[in-house]
Amino acid sequence: MFPLKDAEMGAFTFFASALPHDVCGSNGLPLTPNSIKILGRFQILKTITHPRLCQYVDISRGKHERLV
Repeated sequence: MFPLKDAEMGAFTFFASALPHDVCGSNGLPLTPNSIKILGRFQILKTITHPRLCQYVDISRGKHERLV
């Protein structure tokens, strides 16, 4: 990642690796998509506070495992 330098706002977008469509877990149910797992773990980042960190942090899931 590149530093924002003098910018006042920044955004990053990335794609979570997709799972094969025909893969099921040991219980026979479909696996949870990686983008959903990332959304769940992202909640921890919202609890971090520091003077040099942005207070507003958000994530949204788009089509094809895209996270913004």
